[in-house]
Amino acid sequence: MLIKRQTETEWIEAGVPGVQNAILWGTKQGDGGHLTRFEANARAPRHSHVGAWEQIYVVQGHLKLGGIDIRTGDTVYSQGDDEHDAVAIEETIVLVTHHGGTQPGE
Repeated sequence: MLIKRQTETEWIEAGVPGVQNAILWGTKQGDGGHLTRFEANARAPRHSHVGAWEQIYVVQGHLKLGGIDIRTGDTVYSQGDDEHDAVAIEETIVLVTHHGGTQPGE
C-alpha cells in the first residue's frame, strides 16, 4: 500500500506555462497517477496516448478537452489515437491516471 499525504504534495512545473503537476505514483512501465493544476487560460498542447490510455477526473474547475466542456465531477477516458488538447476556462485541478506515455499531436 502506498499512502501519500496531502502535506507531502509537491507541485512541479509541467513544462507548459500555467500548468503544474503533483506526482502521486508511477511505475517504470509508464503507469501512473498525478494531479494537474491549470491556471485560468493555460493550455496543454495536442497529444495522444498511442498504445496507452488516460483517465481524467475533474476535481474542481472547467476545461475544454479537445473542444468539449468538462467540469467539476466529470470523468473522461481516452485511449489510443484519441488526440486532444486542454484549455482551462478557469483555475482547474484534475486527477489523471494513465498507462503508457503521450505523443505530441499534429
